[in-house]
Amino acid sequence: DDIAVVGKVINDPQWSRLSTDHLRLGHLVEAFTGGFIPLQGAITEALDPASGIVSLDGPASEREGRWTTIGDISVADGTATISEDVGMISDLSQTFVVPHGINTLTFTLGGLSLDVGTGAHPPEAFEVAMLNATSTTSLMGEMTGLGGGDALLSIQADGTVYLAPGVTIAGLATSGDRLTSLAGPIDVTVNLPTSARGQTSTLYFDLIGFGEDASQAIVSNVNLDTVALSWQNAVDRHDVDNNQRVTAGDALAIITELNVPRFHNPATGALFEITDTVGPPPFLDVNGDGLITAADALDIINRMNRRDLDPLPVPEQRSWQNPVNRFDVNQSGSTTVSDAYEIILELNQPKYHNTTDSLLFAIAGPIGPPPYLDVNGDGRVTASDALAVINQMNVDQLLGSGAPEGESSLIAFEDFGSDRSLDPNLVDDAVSDWVG
Repeated sequence: DDIAVVGKVINDPQWSRLSTDHLRLGHLVEAFTGGFIPLQGAITEALDPASGIVSLDGPASEREGRWTTIGDISVADGTATISEDVGMISDLSQTFVVPHGINTLTFTLGGLSLDVGTGAHPPEAFEVAMLNATSTTSLMGEMTGLGGGDALLSIQADGTVYLAPGVTIAGLATSGDRLTSLAGPIDVTVNLPTSARGQTSTLYFDLIGFGEDASQAIVSNVNLDTVALSWQNAVDRHDVDNNQRVTAGDALAIITELNVPRFHNPATGALFEITDTVGPPPFLDVNGDGLITAADALDIINRMNRRDLDPLPVPEQRSWQNPVNRFDVNQSGSTTVSDAYEIILELNQPKYHNTTDSLLFAIAGPIGPPPYLDVNGDGRVTASDALAVINQMNVDQLLGSGAPEGESSLIAFEDFGSDRSLDPNLVDDAVSDWVG
């Protein structure tokens, strides 16, 4: 029975709570660490799980017997409110068979209130786990930055969030980052591995409490779905690093991948097929052609340029511009993708300019070129400088291929005037030659 199973694994008084009134114990909570410890055989054969998950907004007759609760749980209007109880853990769970063809689990969290911990008790946490119902092992692997547990998501009382591979939260760049608010809504997407399909699994939502019984979490919109995964960001195609804004870092991610291939075939530019271990972010296919080329970086730079159309007066000091070849940023003697890389790197990791107005620092002592960052000679470093380099490379390529000088199908950046943008579709053919 359950007591016999528990007796085999509990040998220390630090285990502070055990529920013996339910056949599906799932996992216990270790009081000192707040981590999940799976129990082999805790989920019994007493249940005959159905295929697919029953949502919280379904009829009560459908939810009955499918959602299981431990502690203080209430369900109304499609949401479940998990409140701290006299025990250490309040748990909402459902066991089901993951249907074939399903690749995504989504849910929304909100109203999180967690005690940061004072005196004898540690900080509280809210965690979500998805375990194989037989082995009680995680379907998602270990969380990045918080090892030793079986959860796919852990939200700490201070807002720090830890995620297993394949789990994303809207507005959160990476595991270990901190949410600005726990009030929500917190939209979570779990990209299920193909190995999960057909498995009998149990999904757990757990509120782990130690202090006064005042903490809670609200769960809603729990759904399984089939989503076509793509190398292009479906929300904002220019947001390569998925941090909900477009910056020089997005162009830098493209150029880094071109220089050090990890996700594409450098001979063809084709991005690899998305699998359980290979996939976004970064969302490298900005223009949606299934390839990664300089045109993707160019598209991002154009987007950044359109946000800043007011030119500064041209300063007298132009020493940050290469007097021999203004496009040769790194002073290598030629114009290559590395010159654009130097500019994007400076925009992303400022060393030589003021990020408020983009003005380059006065040259003095160790501060000075190379790199020659002021390609267009306006006294500052912006995406326009990188665009000018890429544009010049395209012109050089066309001229080198036999196009008569002055008859290039590409217009130099300076000819764009106040628009300061370039249609990437005009340069795809030329760019694909030199990136290959």
